[in-house]
Amino acid sequence: MKITGLTHHWGDRLWEQFEPGPQQSERCQRQNRGILKLLRYLETLDGPDFWIGDTTFGILDFCARDSQDEWDRVPVLASVETFGSEPFAYRVEYPLPFELLPWMSKGHLNQQEPQDFCDSYDPNVYEQLDWWGCATASGVEEGAYYILSAIANSNANPNRIRSSWMWYICPNCDFHSPHYQPECEGCKYVFPPQKQMEAVGMYRKANVPTGSVTPSTLRTDSSKKEI
Repeated sequence: MKITGLTHHWGDRLWEQFEPGPQQSERCQRQNRGILKLLRYLETLDGPDFWIGDTTFGILDFCARDSQDEWDRVPVLASVETFGSEPFAYRVEYPLPFELLPWMSKGHLNQQEPQDFCDSYDPNVYEQLDWWGCATASGVEEGAYYILSAIANSNANPNRIRSSWMWYICPNCDFHSPHYQPECEGCKYVFPPQKQMEAVGMYRKANVPTGSVTPSTLRTDSSKKEI
């Protein structure tokens, strides 16, 4: 596993950012110790290469690529913050896959049926919305597992398992269903016959959000449940 800092933030000075200093408050020193312990543990695991992003308000972002400049918007795979004292608790968050968020659809927001069923995802709208899953872990082992699971299922990771599924997609509210139904489970829109849905593009793979990037490698314990 490779851990580095974003170039325009820290370069090779990643680790020293979390060394507790005498001028810091006790709370900040605790947070830094918790983050440093987690990152050192992540270094020992077999997992994806990723970069560490911003640490605004003590929240650490995990990204799959480096930034090019200070205006470069790097998609966040998952975020983590620590609180409490030893053994430390970690709050892990990640952007939920778009195909699991039918209420975010343009059809639902505008109550208008998209003209092109294959182009119902509008990145200009959805990139401004934040829908994240959240889980709290106790200790570095559980925290590391949650992070790797979050990265595997993140909306910013186009290699997530669900992104390759075929879905029946409602043109009115964009509700995604893996099985054909006579009407939409979300808004009760009446569907055409199954073969017609498939012919006009209402049965397709979920769109990959603009800017999604793939970690170079990813191996997690499949015996554990996703978060």
